[in-house]
Amino acid sequence: MVKSAVKVFVRFRPSGIPPDGVEVLPDGKSVIVEVRKKESSGVVNNNRERLSFKFDGIIQNTSQEAVFTECAEDVVSRVLNGYNGTIFAYGQTGSGKTYTMVGENMIFHLRGIIPRSLHYVFREIDLRTDREVIVRVSYLEIYGEVLCDLLSDDPASGENLAIVEQAGVTKVKGLTKRIARSEEEALTYFFEGEANRSVGPHILNETSSRSHCIFTIHLECKLNDHPSEKVTVSKLNLVDLAGSERVKKTMTSGDMLKEAMTINKSLTFLEQAVNALSKGHSHVSFRQTKLTAVLKDALGGNCRTVMIACAWTETPYLEETMTTLKFAQRVRALTTYAVVNEKSDPATMIRRYERQIADLKQELAMRDTLTGRGRIPYDDPTDVERHELGNKIRAYLNGEANVDIVPIETLKQIKECFRQFREAHVLLLADLKKEVAERRASVTETEGLSGSPTEGGQAAGEESGGESLVGEVDPDPKLGIDVGQAPANARPSQPDGSADPLHPSSGDDNQTSAAENKDDRDSAAWETETARKNVFLTQYKKHVPDGKTLDETLKNCLVKLREKRHAIKEIINSVNQSKRSIDELRESLDAKREERLNNRTPRTVEAEMIDEEEFEMAKKLKALKVSYRQGFNVIKTLRAELQTLAEEAAECRNNLVVGFNTWYEAQRSAVKSEQPGQEDASSPEDNIHGDPSSNLLPEQLVLQRMNHDDPEMAVFEAAKKLMSRNMRRGGLSSSYQNEKMRFGARTRYH
Repeated sequence: MVKSAVKVFVRFRPSGIPPDGVEVLPDGKSVIVEVRKKESSGVVNNNRERLSFKFDGIIQNTSQEAVFTECAEDVVSRVLNGYNGTIFAYGQTGSGKTYTMVGENMIFHLRGIIPRSLHYVFREIDLRTDREVIVRVSYLEIYGEVLCDLLSDDPASGENLAIVEQAGVTKVKGLTKRIARSEEEALTYFFEGEANRSVGPHILNETSSRSHCIFTIHLECKLNDHPSEKVTVSKLNLVDLAGSERVKKTMTSGDMLKEAMTINKSLTFLEQAVNALSKGHSHVSFRQTKLTAVLKDALGGNCRTVMIACAWTETPYLEETMTTLKFAQRVRALTTYAVVNEKSDPATMIRRYERQIADLKQELAMRDTLTGRGRIPYDDPTDVERHELGNKIRAYLNGEANVDIVPIETLKQIKECFRQFREAHVLLLADLKKEVAERRASVTETEGLSGSPTEGGQAAGEESGGESLVGEVDPDPKLGIDVGQAPANARPSQPDGSADPLHPSSGDDNQTSAAENKDDRDSAAWETETARKNVFLTQYKKHVPDGKTLDETLKNCLVKLREKRHAIKEIINSVNQSKRSIDELRESLDAKREERLNNRTPRTVEAEMIDEEEFEMAKKLKALKVSYRQGFNVIKTLRAELQTLAEEAAECRNNLVVGFNTWYEAQRSAVKSEQPGQEDASSPEDNIHGDPSSNLLPEQLVLQRMNHDDPEMAVFEAAKKLMSRNMRRGGLSSSYQNEKMRFGARTRYH
């Protein structure tokens, strides 16, 4: 058991306004919030103006990758070792919780903790050759107090969900758990669940979450080289809480107002549970709301927990920021007790028991041989042996043989003898009962006690034969109401002056043509000016000394950038080839293992021993995974070098653009001074930035092209395309929307 405190990180949302009232200290873990006293509070006001908070880390102006590395990577790695983990984001609405957990608009570089955790899990699974891991994912939404399964195809599945506690572990009964065999498949499930979430717009956030969502990764791991009945099971809960709202600032109304009240209520109960845990109360009520019931393990049970408190730094939201920081400080006082979760694998236990039985049988056979007893069968008797034993027992019961004829060499033979005795006893009782019944019948006939049956029942039956009985079919039933069929020309005609919606009119063709002619003239003038500037740019780079120097520097940078990109592409191709080889070899190895297990018998101990071919395949697989990890590390190093070269190229390009603008304006001024009476054909406001040919490739486009060859990004994009294809087919989303329509209180906003 590992005792650990809940880690708390604070992430401030970037703002264009300098923070007034929030100060982050140089240690990177402390923050001071200054709240000015309100004049409406009166003269006597003892509220503190400066409050100091200390956490495990303060995050501001940091990339998504750095957030995952600092906050989530340690928890995810421990989940792979058998510990449960929970990462949840808390804060005011619009403070960046969903951006931290999910990301921004499914963009690869801005993906959040959930997709990065999936990538980390599957990458580590590929690199750990000594174990077999099964990954399952689930996605739970808590809308108000209603549990919704975001990955279920059954519209009515939400009615069967229930929070239960078994052996001190909280589970959601009936929740769908999809098996994910690859990162792409897991991301597809995640994207489908995201498409079904409840969101709505208000003043502070256009896509505000209207529910609490919990994405869970379930892992089941067992070793390959050391067969054991122990299997390590763990789960990682990634929680995106809905934000607390102050209605006077969000200006919500109607259904969204009801949702805001429900969200604030559930967060209030969560805060009460945290307060009770931090003060050490003997009883903590987790059943007040569904949210606290689901998070029971994360707040004080078998789990390693990390909280990310998202807050604003702007003055209008200092009160909400203060509330978030106070709650985060109370959460930091909580303690969890994490243990490695193990369970028994039934299949492995059966194989172990079969080996033990085979060993015991061999020991018995060896003992019988050494004692001179001959070969004694210890297996279950066959039908022929049972028949022979039955004949011997009947001969003994009839007095035709003595007791020595009954074999009593093994325990199974003794049990079979008792069974045969019981069968003989049952048959004897049956014969006695039959004989007694026959004697009684003969005595009754002799005394003349038998009589003829009365015919009253028959008469009564004939008397009522003419009436209709209950349940008879009506000879002229009503089969239904006839419904007429409308004629083909029954569609109502369009009102006067209205157009057919399938055939809109084209009355604005003249205006469209005029606009297109004007655009063509503007485009021709722009192309002429562009061609003239291209000529001047060429002269500047060839004949002007400064231009020649800047152009040569830029060319050298671009050559280095191209060589570095080519090197990265070759290594990526090598890594991808290694990944394909790993997948093919793993399939072959799995098939080989399955064939070995299918061919084993209960008496053979060699079933758990691998042959030379399987050993060589496992050895080659391990070498390929080591090569894959080395190539992956080289790619990360080359990416950093490529980014540096891209920045240098962008700086050289910018220097060339600035130098050309200066030289070009100087030439135009000289021409105007020599010919003051003539107007220049070019407009004074034109410059090189309007020329798309001189506006060379920016740093962002260089990185974007490089990342198109990135295998991580390829998986991410493939999962998005697969999710979009499933959505177009109307699969999971339509069924989930039907489920939501069954609950009138729920509303989906787009």
